[in-house]
Amino acid sequence: MAERKSIGEIIRIAVILTVICMAVSALVSFVYSMTNEIYQENLRKVKEEAISALFDGAAVSCEPLPITGTQAQELYRVSEDGRVLGYCANVKSAGFGGDIELMVAMGTDGVLIGVEIISLSETPGLGSRVDDADYLAQYDGMSVDQQPLLGEDVDAISGATISSRAVLAGVQKALNALKQYTEVDAK
Repeated sequence: MAERKSIGEIIRIAVILTVICMAVSALVSFVYSMTNEIYQENLRKVKEEAISALFDGAAVSCEPLPITGTQAQELYRVSEDGRVLGYCANVKSAGFGGDIELMVAMGTDGVLIGVEIISLSETPGLGSRVDDADYLAQYDGMSVDQQPLLGEDVDAISGATISSRAVLAGVQKALNALKQYTEVDAK
């Protein structure tokens, strides 16, 4: 027959579990506070490298822009020696394995320069193929006024349709944000 626990025993177990949970929470918070600044700095460097790569490795400076009313995570005006080269939008889109974070660059003429993937967690060898340079190159040269369609303007990767759609959705978000910003900037 099962042994019945007294109220005192139950309270003792609850207190022990509460103390353990509080200790683990404090430890997780401590580790987060110690590593978050380093993580944010590394992420900033990855984004700067992506922007530089999109603008042919130029020594560019990036000025953050307001993102009010857009689906972009971040917008940048990209310059070199005081001359505006174009704009970049950092966006996220839901893929098969999680969010896909993209950096999309547009020249001052409203034409897409390129797309770089900042992070993704798609299936290796399948959905992760959306990070291939040849696949991303199909977006180059599109107009900010264009809304590309999968299967018409952009090919999907066979067996990775969800990942392909996620990249397309991210590019569309970026195009909308860049168009919206450049229309405001021109006024």
